[in-house]
Amino acid sequence: MHVEGEAAQRILRRGGRLFLWQEAVGRAWLRDCLAIGAPPPDVTFDCEQDLRAGVEVCVADDVEAREIVVRARRWPLRGVRVYVDGKPWGTRGDVAAAGGGG
Repeated sequence: MHVEGEAAQRILRRGGRLFLWQEAVGRAWLRDCLAIGAPPPDVTFDCEQDLRAGVEVCVADDVEAREIVVRARRWPLRGVRVYVDGKPWGTRGDVAAAGGGG
């Protein structure tokens, strides 16, 4: 796991924890979700701390992820961009996460 410095600062300002999970959409699809600060109440997570960055990244128990990279997003909205196993997480790979959803 790697959280870049500017992304870590954005996460720290909102509580210091980043949550990744998936929600079912219909019968055959999953939507990638992200939240900074507050997790959804009905999901169980495994959390790992990036000691260098000072933040925790929590991934839902049912999501397989070998490598996670978190970068700052500068335009059009300031947020974070997450890559899981080299692939973008979320809509087009970037989410301007407010507190409780992605």
